[in-house]
Amino acid sequence: MTQTHEHPFYDDPWVGDQADAAAAIWDWHSALHRKALAAPDLEVEDFQLEAERVRVEMTTRLLEESVQERARSAVSRWSLDPNLFAIQMEAAVVFTGPTSFADKQELLAFVDRWAASLGRLLISVAGSNREWQIPWVDALSRGFFLLGRMLALPSDAVRGQVFFPQDEMEFFGVTLSELTSAPPSDDVRKLLWKQCVRIRDQFAQALPLAEELPRKQAAGFRRWWLGGLEMVNTIERKDYDVWSEPITLSPFHRAQVRYQSRFGRLTFKRK
Repeated sequence: MTQTHEHPFYDDPWVGDQADAAAAIWDWHSALHRKALAAPDLEVEDFQLEAERVRVEMTTRLLEESVQERARSAVSRWSLDPNLFAIQMEAAVVFTGPTSFADKQELLAFVDRWAASLGRLLISVAGSNREWQIPWVDALSRGFFLLGRMLALPSDAVRGQVFFPQDEMEFFGVTLSELTSAPPSDDVRKLLWKQCVRIRDQFAQALPLAEELPRKQAAGFRRWWLGGLEMVNTIERKDYDVWSEPITLSPFHRAQVRYQSRFGRLTFKRK
């Protein structure tokens, strides 16, 4: 299972052709992320040019041919929209160097381009990409992306990549240097608390998907949805210290998520 916690439905509960397509979509996205991190010399224009190649023929000079071929096969097999891959290509420039977002609107606009476009591709393979379902898919994608960046905050901050609105950092009096090491100050804890509220809000907006997905995907959704929220609870239990050690679910909380996903209701449990 992916360790970024950005998206559910990667290899669980896909089977057969769906599993191949989901893996190809995720691997294309992950390869693009790695390429952007490793190529600080690439400019906005480079990604825009490659995005146009992707839109027209689903090819790019930035990724390995094997990764592209599997993605092209998924596009053909499941009638996926190449523009959703191209949008990710344009957004990837954010990861080439230090980055910041002026406010919540600017942050979420980026997340929609980078993460929600990926979520829409995955949900298309599940057959749940009807117009009224898309806002729920987008919210789920935002929630998992922001959670993933919260967990990766120590390494992101060292690179100067901050996925918090700058106006909120200024409001709480938090500087970039304060995000590079533990222990977190009270101001940093307040900033992370605000982000946890935002993540929970996105998960809440995504909840109707539980009744809309096909049975197997719905079961996976319940596990991932509850697991994501439990990760947020774990961050809070650790007093927002994401630096001292990796944030993981204990065996007890993993068992709790499995039990609740099968027998319980999808509700918000605090700590």
